[in-house]
Amino acid sequence: MFSMKKTKSAFIASVEAARKNLEDAQASHQQHVQHAEQRLQAVIQEYQKTIQRVQREKDYAIQSRTRRIGSFQNAVLFANRVESNGIVVSFEQPVQVNVTISGTFYTTQDTKSGVGVSLGGAVLGGVVAGPMGAVIGGKKDKVNTTTQVHDNRVVYITVTAPRSQILIQAPAGAESQARAFANLITNTYGSYEKTSVFMERLRQLDLKLESVRSSIAPIRQAEQHVNAVCANDAPVRRAQNKLASILASASPDELAQLDAHDQAQDDFMKKRRIMLLVILVVLGLGVITGIGYCSYRAFHTQIASPHVLTSVTSKESLELSVLPSKETEQPPLIVIPDVLGREQTMNSTKH
Repeated sequence: MFSMKKTKSAFIASVEAARKNLEDAQASHQQHVQHAEQRLQAVIQEYQKTIQRVQREKDYAIQSRTRRIGSFQNAVLFANRVESNGIVVSFEQPVQVNVTISGTFYTTQDTKSGVGVSLGGAVLGGVVAGPMGAVIGGKKDKVNTTTQVHDNRVVYITVTAPRSQILIQAPAGAESQARAFANLITNTYGSYEKTSVFMERLRQLDLKLESVRSSIAPIRQAEQHVNAVCANDAPVRRAQNKLASILASASPDELAQLDAHDQAQDDFMKKRRIMLLVILVVLGLGVITGIGYCSYRAFHTQIASPHVLTSVTSKESLELSVLPSKETEQPPLIVIPDVLGREQTMNSTKH
């Protein structure tokens, strides 16, 4: 591995120290600028989120004013009105909701009688009058009674306003649903904002939105902070002036030494990179060659075993033994060019 063991002159040492001081000052200044810019981005994001929140509040107020709430039979209830069969009752006017029931509710009974046999009567008649008494005493009239419910009632919901009226009709079996829908109409009407009140609330939301949009003072402050941090490069300029002063006061010989030193540093770094690359290549070739050599040894170990070959045309047996050679056991050599121009040889596998 290469090394720079030459003693540095005081001039070169001072130049390197000034360069290091300049690099540190530039890195510190850049870090402060990045922090200021990140703070600016955070302030801008918070500003945008606030605008979006107020805008959603305004949009919800507009959409909820006319949203659909529910329906029953042929009537539909909205946040600001009730509609049924083309008739509209707006909540901008006084509205009354009533539930009434009309019609009749009664029951009828249908009774039918017939002759049957009663077990208790048969026993008693048999005891008193013998067999004939048992037959006569066992006879009894059957009575069947059927009850029918007649419900002709109708439930009506009336939604009345000065200029319009809606009548919602439902069967008596849906009375509970009808009353629930009537209560829903009453509650919706009670919570409805008249147009004048709603417009005032909408105006307040517009003012709030405009106020939020115009509140850019935090952004301006963050921008000013970024500009101030960018302009606060005094340490960098001092380091630059220090380095320039050292170079300006140097003699031609010292400047020549500095150029030679810088060139040597560049050459050293280039050779170092080349050496690292060569090491990586050698390691890669070593792995590949090691795998190949293992296969090579396995192959020669296999053919070194004695084999008996029998001729097809002769009855004689010929024993053929192939012995491994010392030369064949040696792996191939790899020639590696040295960065200084020399050639080195090495075995791909150490024994």
